[in-house]
Amino acid sequence: MKNEAAHTFIADILVVDDIRENLRLLSKMLVAQGYHVRPVSSGARAISAIQDQYPDLILLDIIMPGMDGYEVCRQLQADESTRDIPIIFISALNETFDKVKAFAVGGRDYISKPFNEKEVMARVKTHLSLHFTQQSLKTEIAERKRVEHTLRQYNQDLALVNRMGQALQACQVEQDTYEVITDTCIQLFPGSSGQLLISRQSDTELESVAHWGDASAALQPIHAADFVYPDTPHAVVYPDAGQTVSQFGYSQQAQRFYVPVTSQNKLLAVLSIALEHEETENLADDLQHSIKSKHLLIIEMTEHYALALVNLRLREMLRIESIHDPLTGLYNRRHMEASLEREIHRAQRHQKPVAILMLDIDHFKIFNDTYGHKAGDAVLKEVGELLNASCRGEDIACRYGGEEFLLILPNAMLENTLKRAERLLQTVRQHHVSYQKKNLAITASMGMAAYPEHGSDIQELVGAADAALYQAKEQGRDQVVLAV
Repeated sequence: MKNEAAHTFIADILVVDDIRENLRLLSKMLVAQGYHVRPVSSGARAISAIQDQYPDLILLDIIMPGMDGYEVCRQLQADESTRDIPIIFISALNETFDKVKAFAVGGRDYISKPFNEKEVMARVKTHLSLHFTQQSLKTEIAERKRVEHTLRQYNQDLALVNRMGQALQACQVEQDTYEVITDTCIQLFPGSSGQLLISRQSDTELESVAHWGDASAALQPIHAADFVYPDTPHAVVYPDAGQTVSQFGYSQQAQRFYVPVTSQNKLLAVLSIALEHEETENLADDLQHSIKSKHLLIIEMTEHYALALVNLRLREMLRIESIHDPLTGLYNRRHMEASLEREIHRAQRHQKPVAILMLDIDHFKIFNDTYGHKAGDAVLKEVGELLNASCRGEDIACRYGGEEFLLILPNAMLENTLKRAERLLQTVRQHHVSYQKKNLAITASMGMAAYPEHGSDIQELVGAADAALYQAKEQGRDQVVLAV
């Protein structure tokens, strides 16, 4: 219980004596010196008064009816919350045995009756000074321990965030980062539940990619549109938060924190965190204080993650660009060669076939000469779309070069591949390219080859398909020819 003595008094003193005259005299002396005095006439009343409000010092008689002073002192010493209150015994018992017993049960000093006013005042002043010094030191030590604990915890958390940064640098693809982030949150916010949501290209949808803790608490729907960015850098208005706060916000309705990961005012991801808590009147304030205590760490964490996401997405974009044809969106020749080599090795290991179809658009030069290169590009793009649409999940459609395309068909038998080629030619034949209000009819020729029948490596297989394509054109185009 807290000491609530009025600030106008030097200290609050409890005087315990069963003789009314002693109470009156001691109280008068103490009040005259500016002390706040509470007189009680029995041990039981003393215990009750102390429970109501802790005094700064107790003047305690020994011989009293019911509970004597020794027992009062014993009870106070047994309670950790009252153990440090200084007790001065003031008694008519003058035997050495009585004084030794008084100190043995926890008394700080002993004054014999009849007492001398100056002696009482001197001892009261001394013990109050010692008590206040002691309390001040305890407070200082407790505060120092709290600061040391906070600093130690901050250093541990900072080391955790730094390890997270190193782990993010080692990630090869974005998906690798999800576990790194959730593991860090589990350690940074013990007992929490939450989820990591990624903002996709549309900028309107957030996809939940990982969660930790209690799934029912973690998986709460969130929309990118709920996060509004004001002019202030690093500030966000959060769902239900009703205010603009730095880096993160608390939703009273959902009882969780939202931590956006941003780069150049673009939302990349959101961490939704529900902290472990006990239901209290000041729940929102308690949770807000808990999360703000890790404010700087959260900022550093989100900056690490934003940098990692930007770098990984840039790396992935460059990788995709390096293996795709920019006009048709199909894989380019470089990726085709690597893929075909891989599929041939796989076919060798598993004794499986691999077929390839080489397709060339008939009379493509005429399209360019008659309608222009833009018309030619339109034809290439639409043929590329037709090839993509005809692919199975394991097939690989590539632009080989110019108006030539190549399809890699793993695990494809010759008879089935031939039927697919005929259907594809029919699809191209029936398709008309719309360009400048004109419907351009197109046809294509195909050469077909398969491993192991027509070659044991890339050069032999592609060469066989190319020779078969040449033969298809020589025989009148708009047909498929099987390599020999």
